Parts: sequence; structure tokens; C-alpha cells
Amino acid sequence: MLPPEWCLDLKDGHSVDYLFDANEAYPIGPEWGTKRADANELLLLGVSTHCPEYRDQVTEELRATGQY
Repeated sequence: MLPPEWCLDLKDGHSVDYLFDANEAYPIGPEWGTKRADANELLLLGVSTHCPEYRDQVTEELRATGQY
């Protein structure tokens, strides 16, 4: 289940890029057909429901990279 994994990784101080790129904690890429923009939206929804204390952090990080 992805949102709980995201929350644990965020708690450990990892970035959004880590969640999607290094950790591959989301089914993104050619095999899945999920675009990064869609993954970002799902990340925000998952964080909002499972660990809202990280929502501002994720939003700021996405905005800083121009992805939100």
C-alpha cells in the first residue's frame, strides 16, 4: 500500500524525488503509463489522507521544482 510507505519515507526525511525516482515507491514510467503530473496529484491526495502533517512539505517541494 503506497501512501503509508510515502509517509514513512517522508518521516525519514526523504524527498518527493526520492519517493518516485530512487525508491520507486510509485508505479510510474512506460510500463505503467502513469505520467509524473498524475503521480504528483496522487501523492498529494495520499499524503493528505494518511499523513497530513507532510502535505505542506510535499506541496512546497513540488512548487519549488515547478511540478505543481
